[in-house]
Amino acid sequence: MEKLINYKKQIIIIAILLIVIVIGSGIYILHTTLNNINYSKSEAHVAALKQFPGTIISSSIEYENMKIFYEIEIENQQQDYIEVSVDAKSGKIIGYEYKER
Repeated sequence: MEKLINYKKQIIIIAILLIVIVIGSGIYILHTTLNNINYSKSEAHVAALKQFPGTIISSSIEYENMKIFYEIEIENQQQDYIEVSVDAKSGKIIGYEYKER
């Protein structure tokens, strides 16, 4: 019976440590993410429209491979769709792709 109580205490301590580690990691990732955003969504829109004139259909912020970027979908005058990726840290266009309607 005493061994069972000792195991319960150890399990509770391990569970608490794991929770603290997960929360700490989440706070670190959030802090790092927020420090890597130097350009706002509207500044990213301006950068994308400067190179690809048209109307913004949609935009969102994405996080992939430790990089933060804006995905902006633009419809140009020829009614083509262009998906533009703008780096949230540098404000530079890091990629684009023409999409079929």
